[in-house]
Amino acid sequence: RDLVRSRGLGDVYKRQIIAICSINVKLYIMSDIITTYILINGFCFFVFLFYGKILAKKGTFKEYYLASIFPILTYALTYGLRFGRDIDWNLYYFRYKALGESLHNEDYEFLFSMLCHLFYNIGIPYYMFIFLQCAFLMFTILVFLRNFRQYLPFILPLLLPLISTNDCYIRWWFAFSFFILSLNSYLHKNNAWALLWFLCAFFIHFGIIVLAPIIMFAPFINRRTIPPIIAIVLMFATSFILSLSSFTFLINLSSQFLGLGLVGSGEKADIYLNSTQDLINGDFGRLGLYERSIMNKIRPLIAFIPTVYFMRNYIDKIKYGIFFYNLFVIGAILRPICLVEILDRYASSFAFFSCVVCGVYFYQAYKNRNTQSLLYFIIAMLGLFVSVWPTLSLLWKTENVFDMMFIWDAGGRNYLPIR
Repeated sequence: RDLVRSRGLGDVYKRQIIAICSINVKLYIMSDIITTYILINGFCFFVFLFYGKILAKKGTFKEYYLASIFPILTYALTYGLRFGRDIDWNLYYFRYKALGESLHNEDYEFLFSMLCHLFYNIGIPYYMFIFLQCAFLMFTILVFLRNFRQYLPFILPLLLPLISTNDCYIRWWFAFSFFILSLNSYLHKNNAWALLWFLCAFFIHFGIIVLAPIIMFAPFINRRTIPPIIAIVLMFATSFILSLSSFTFLINLSSQFLGLGLVGSGEKADIYLNSTQDLINGDFGRLGLYERSIMNKIRPLIAFIPTVYFMRNYIDKIKYGIFFYNLFVIGAILRPICLVEILDRYASSFAFFSCVVCGVYFYQAYKNRNTQSLLYFIIAMLGLFVSVWPTLSLLWKTENVFDMMFIWDAGGRNYLPIR
């Protein structure tokens, strides 16, 4: 601008020079945001790719949890300090602020409302609330995964794609964190703690009640494996033949639920259930149908089919092996068709346990690489590669600069307009 004033140029030239300078500044800022995004996410990817080997060597309780601090903080920094990520991040700013000012401003579950109110009033800004939610999620996962410590070199790299929807389903994954603690307590036969943690999950998100049978019927689920051939056929069917529109019976089922009052009288429950047809058609606002490319349909099958078929040889290597195998299979079957947000929450929860089952299979394939066929080893390692690919590919697939910003790029903003 000083150059324009000093040269006495006409108005047209002034505007052109200022516009060119503005564009250059914007490009420089965008370049800085993109570079930072790639470096931080790349660092997080490599931490989770290699840190499992470190955790696997930590035998004592104290050693394990001290070593866990680094991946917990890495995840919280990478995903918790993102600014304006996805839809819920921006919407929940207003809910956090409203609940902070008064518990009566929003109709949310008791524990979630109380935590928002508490954090807001002790001066924790919204982005730090999200940071703490991400740190807590990773902490609970690592508590649970200590049950499978020796397999962590192959489990930990699988985690990030499986919890990627934490970017948007913030309250759901907050509740799921407590559910993980509940399941962990159940595995250690601490039924009182299991119940307490589950109640915490329920009072963060009522929808978690659908997962209660996982714990209630764990002994039954742990009796017999879902036959591999049936599982593989169903996985192919849900990936390439069936779709959510094949399940129109959900419309009648939701009406029955409302009529019997089985889901309570909450306004949100009524909205979701009354909108089941819109959900199936993919017309329920932002809860519409997600699209999946043919490669995104094939990629999970490359990892899951060999795991389903060969894992039966290693299922007794882990406690409650049949239980986790069956949860994994259910998730692998449901995930391709549950492409609507409300249903994807449940499918993602079942699919989460693939990190355990696939991790054990990849570990055994690598461990026995010198005693089994080369083809068997290649198939397993290919499955590992395609499993971590979604996290790796985000480094260059993310195109919108608004999806790459961190809190230091906020420029005084508290949220981004819904795009």
